[in-house]
Amino acid sequence: MKKVLVVIFSLFFFTALASSPAPAAPVSAAADFYKGKTIKILIGFSPGNNTDVMARIFARYLAKQTNTTVVVSNNAGGGGLVARNEMYTTAKPDGLTIMFDPTGALWPSWVLNQEGVTYDISKFEYLAGIDGAMMGLMVSAKGPYRTVEDLRNSKTRLKFGASGIASLPCVSVLNTIDALGLNAMMAPGYKSATEYATAIAQGELDGGSAGLETSLRFQEGGTVKVILYLWYERDKNFPDVPSLSDFIKIPDKSMNLMKALSNNGKLFFAPPNTPTDRVQYLRNSLAAVFADKNFQADIVKLNQYWPGVVSPEDLKKLALEASRGKADSVVYYKSLVAKYVK
Repeated sequence: MKKVLVVIFSLFFFTALASSPAPAAPVSAAADFYKGKTIKILIGFSPGNNTDVMARIFARYLAKQTNTTVVVSNNAGGGGLVARNEMYTTAKPDGLTIMFDPTGALWPSWVLNQEGVTYDISKFEYLAGIDGAMMGLMVSAKGPYRTVEDLRNSKTRLKFGASGIASLPCVSVLNTIDALGLNAMMAPGYKSATEYATAIAQGELDGGSAGLETSLRFQEGGTVKVILYLWYERDKNFPDVPSLSDFIKIPDKSMNLMKALSNNGKLFFAPPNTPTDRVQYLRNSLAAVFADKNFQADIVKLNQYWPGVVSPEDLKKLALEASRGKADSVVYYKSLVAKYVK
């Protein structure tokens, strides 16, 4: 009986093996394709900001890893929107043009149906991501509001500043205002986090947010104080900064919006329909760069710590989750704008 079962199993196994699809083109063929070529890293911002500087660090290591020339191309416009639309609609999907972009800039505009967005975050070919903390809430270091309870007990209407209305700093603060029940309004339109951090220090604003790493650097200057992490749990790299869940049971609608916006990392992606073998080659190459201790040391010099990486599989999963929660997020976001943006 055992011999019969072995024969039957063998027949099934070899039949399945013979009928299985042919493997994808080997990654070694992609390596040959890239040798001597030029890879362009597209940035949706002007030279000199954190994303641009980090991309130029990546470029040096990626060029060495892939035997290519790697250039950084800046196409600023619409807070990065012009470059993102270019990647989706006009960039040639040959694996020679990739984009490096903050998740907190890429995803909210699409999730919240902002005007002018022609890309779809669920369709990009994700290559790799470097992790990052979400937003830290800043108040004046010398102002009347030193704690979350001070904000909640304010007798006058608070005024928070941000850049674009669909930027992650603005949406995060809107969500926090509603979740904490603050008597507050939002004033978007500032050019940068530096600009509204200065306005906070001077008393023109009561608060505003920036990525936690950035807001803590502002705090080191002594003009602002970071009192809250605008996320549902504390960040492992900055465990001393309390999160929203330390003060309230976060309402479902607020939690859903946070999860739809995902994290504040920076990620590499290629246009839709980029050949599979080239996508895999780029993923392998970026993984090797991430594992390089010298590269990690260069990022620590820039960011003060090594934030870790996010796999392309996890990025795709997060993008699909954001897609599924999009309709509810849009409804809630519009209600926040109508209620708090003046």
